[in-house]
Amino acid sequence: MNSVRYLISRAVFEALRDAPGLAGARVLDNPSEPQALAAGERIVFVEDQSDGFIDQSGQAGTRRFVFAIGVINRSSAARAGADADYVAAEAAVRERHTALIRELGCGPLREREVSFRVEAIDVGGALVLGTFEVEYRRPRRA
Repeated sequence: MNSVRYLISRAVFEALRDAPGLAGARVLDNPSEPQALAAGERIVFVEDQSDGFIDQSGQAGTRRFVFAIGVINRSSAARAGADADYVAAEAAVRERHTALIRELGCGPLREREVSFRVEAIDVGGALVLGTFEVEYRRPRRA
């Protein structure tokens, strides 16, 4: 059985992969090699960042899962394209999150920060990188 954190991350990836506004983009699930981000005109990815306790009462604790959604666009209109892809990605994830509330009992989805550069990394186009957090409760073990 997978963790709630994994199920959230998988649902985010699937939302990005299936989003009509991202049709034609390469969608990656936690890319581990820099080369994965080097090829393609439009790339969208999810990257798990952290998971930690907020409150640990009894055996089930409230946790906060943090992940990033990244968009790279290398077209002739890279900045506008990256912005449009990010808007589509965020909308897809927010739409999928409503199902996660029902299915997994997740709390609200919060956007923490959006950045447009990563120090010492040249993506060869435009980058939009948003960090999100969602709270959830770990199920009690029987």
